[in-house]
Amino acid sequence: MDSLKLSDNTRIAVTNERELQKVTKYQLEPPYPHLKDEYDLVIVPLQKDGFFEWKRNIIKTFDIQNQVYWRIYSD
Repeated sequence: MDSLKLSDNTRIAVTNERELQKVTKYQLEPPYPHLKDEYDLVIVPLQKDGFFEWKRNIIKTFDIQNQVYWRIYSD
């Protein structure tokens, strides 16, 4: 995620914040529906992205064993 050159106050919602917090310097939050317009990015695993149609554009993907696993969405 560091390659995205985000500002330090970027709001990022993730479904597995404990896992991803270990590999990024950004503060991660659980995805609360009442805050969906306030998040700059939403990161979800592939199997859950149908539940999070909060952002329209996929700006980055992360692969595990050459399979897309995580997607980062933004407006």
